[in-house]
Amino acid sequence: MYDAGSELESPKSYVFKEYWSDKTGQINWKTPVSKRGVVYNDLLVSADGRHLLVTTLQSWSGSACDSRCPFRVFTAQHKRIMDILACSDRTQHGVSVDHRSFVACGESFPIPQVDERTAIMENAPLDSNAEAYVDVVLKQRSKPANAPEPIHVDFVYHNNSEMLVSEWKDGTVEIAYNHPRLGLAVAQGTILFRGFRDGARYSGTAYTFKAGCPPAPYAVLGVKDPKKEMIVMTGAAPRRDPQSCDVFGESAQSGSAKLVFDTKFYGDE
Repeated sequence: MYDAGSELESPKSYVFKEYWSDKTGQINWKTPVSKRGVVYNDLLVSADGRHLLVTTLQSWSGSACDSRCPFRVFTAQHKRIMDILACSDRTQHGVSVDHRSFVACGESFPIPQVDERTAIMENAPLDSNAEAYVDVVLKQRSKPANAPEPIHVDFVYHNNSEMLVSEWKDGTVEIAYNHPRLGLAVAQGTILFRGFRDGARYSGTAYTFKAGCPPAPYAVLGVKDPKKEMIVMTGAAPRRDPQSCDVFGESAQSGSAKLVFDTKFYGDE
């Protein structure tokens, strides 16, 4: 287990600050860096499917560690789920065969388990919308193993988000968020449009999004302009109640009533 380690250069060093800042007073920062100690990290997948980070602080210049050293486990969202003292011999650290326990020098420490939905949410990348990430993962898992792959995939840009346009042999088209801009109630893989392409024309269903609410569908039609290198779709978009997830009618004046996808890469002339 564990990487090569990160020396305790400063209380502001990323690894120490992110996972061990509460131990600042237990480190003798006046001693040479080589004698202060090291933070060791590793990654593991728990039995419930969460991608976890394990970290141990081994300090020789203060009171943080002697025969037993602090050991912690964090989720991908940097949520601490374990905080224990384990033997200092890192060569005797590991994970049980069923991935339900951390084992140190023969001592077993159970890793807390969660349900499927919580596990997916805690795997969501930092700064992403966790609820939207759950929807994306569950839809991916529900796809048949023999589902056909797209025959063509393009990058496009939409309102400062990078999107993927995927096309299948039967004319099916999906436009999904690849790198959403910060603040959107979506995650990587969230479908914005699903429909068909016939030559330069598009038709199908687009979606609007609101945090904590299911996507709201609406019909759109569009065309690809080869000169401007843009796909433009239009349709009366749903109007939501500001205080709830309810949809009350549609509006052609909504900001979502016109969807523009720039097929040029940034920097193209």
